[in-house]
Amino acid sequence: GMWFYYLKYDKNKIKYKDILKQIEIGKVDAKMKALTDIIMLDVNRTYFIKEQKEKREIIKNILCSLIYIYPNIGYCQGMNFICQFLLEATKDEVKTFDIFSAILSKTKYGNLITDEFSLMKKYFYVFERLIILYLPELATLLKQNNVFPSYYISPWFITLFTHSYGENQTKLLLRIFDLFILDGWIAIIKIGLMLLKHYQKILIEMNFEELLNFLINDLKEKYDFFNNNNYEKFMELYQEIKIPKGLVSNIGNEYELEKKIIEKQIKK
Repeated sequence: GMWFYYLKYDKNKIKYKDILKQIEIGKVDAKMKALTDIIMLDVNRTYFIKEQKEKREIIKNILCSLIYIYPNIGYCQGMNFICQFLLEATKDEVKTFDIFSAILSKTKYGNLITDEFSLMKKYFYVFERLIILYLPELATLLKQNNVFPSYYISPWFITLFTHSYGENQTKLLLRIFDLFILDGWIAIIKIGLMLLKHYQKILIEMNFEELLNFLINDLKEKYDFFNNNNYEKFMELYQEIKIPKGLVSNIGNEYELEKKIIEKQIKK
């Protein structure tokens, strides 16, 4: 309920069941049909529901309904994880649709995956600069190993950290959604920095393959807060990361400026 309040989203305005009927009648264009096939492939790959045909169908229906009402956003691989997490957390199909719909329409989530991922590319740059500022030793190691943020932060951002969801992580992931809904992308950036800071000592001992594997696959499985819902410790470390107001937007402006200079040089 609080999420809808903060997002100023009226869940009575868009009726999930009505949209589902429209789709079932076949009122969809060729683009939507193609996206539906991609969604089905992703949903079938969603690991913990392999044997649960009914849940797969529900997730497919929710995602298809969302791209039907937000065609300008469309679908991106990874949205299936958010959907599966919300369904497990709420145990309710309509609620899952309403929450995800509120996130798509009222936060800047949609901006992340539209316009050829231009916002995501900006965050790769921002994140790299922040690692240099906050974790210089780790930044040097990552650079020496050619491990760039573009290799590992996409799943963090696109799935809002739900990409390796296990049932014992529900409470903590709900807190992450609270932070995202209240503070936007700055919250996801801070969580990312916090994870790197927490694991710095382990990461410094790793080579390229180990680093990538850890950051993409193992991070959440081995991450004690995610696995035992250690909310107090999580929040304590989250609050330790102090990002001055305006820093992220200043780095973002720097990125835009550099991009314009490069584009001008290419045109020459």
